[in-house]
Amino acid sequence: MYAGYAGSNYERTERVYGRELTQEIRQDLKRARQDGFIPPGYTVRVNQSGGSRMHQSINVTITPPEGHNPFFRGRQWVYGEIEEVPMEKPSDSIIHQRIETLVNSYNRDTSNSQVDYFNRKFYEHIGWSDGATLGAAD
Repeated sequence: MYAGYAGSNYERTERVYGRELTQEIRQDLKRARQDGFIPPGYTVRVNQSGGSRMHQSINVTITPPEGHNPFFRGRQWVYGEIEEVPMEKPSDSIIHQRIETLVNSYNRDTSNSQVDYFNRKFYEHIGWSDGATLGAAD
């Protein structure tokens, strides 16, 4: 076995997959909202694709409050030149990271890419809703 990590909720949910795992994550996100870990106005949708132990993906979509865009245009070095690029606002980046941390607390990863070995409980994708795109940055 390769060195890796196991999240704080992994051991408790080690044999939980599919719909049951998605429900656990939803409940945890709901508690996070009630505790103020996720600010009011932000909505979070969780769904899963693949339901077997061999392949599972947890997809989380974050929708910001109405009229709020989580991106702004900033300047950054791109291939040796300064360009104006869309960037995630720092406050929204914190919310994104909090949700990612919470979801990954259910995960385990013992992958080692040097020997082409990938072993995770699930793959996750945490992103903003279609209405909040980089292209619409202020």
